[in-house]
Amino acid sequence: MTAQSTTAGVTALRVRKETNLWVDAFGRLIRNRAAVVGGLIVICLILTAIFAPLLAPRDYASQVFLQWLIKEQVEEEKNAIQILETLKMAGDKGNSLVMLDQKLASR
Repeated sequence: MTAQSTTAGVTALRVRKETNLWVDAFGRLIRNRAAVVGGLIVICLILTAIFAPLLAPRDYASQVFLQWLIKEQVEEEKNAIQILETLKMAGDKGNSLVMLDQKLASR
């Protein structure tokens, strides 16, 4: 691409190197310091998000939930064993089963 300009009656010929749109846009981006810094910050945040499991492999919220779940399951198993033992002691007696049913309903 050529352009002509006149300075004090002298015709000078300036030659501009041809570039495509992407090269021109990238050159303008590189010259803008704020855009470069912002881009680097965004890239760092993206990399941190991608590699977060490697940086902090322990999910503490899940661990707390799993500990609570295990505690609840142990308690439920203990209650079930107690109920089964009481049923074995009651046998086939109707009065004992009614009393056991009332006791369990009150919980």
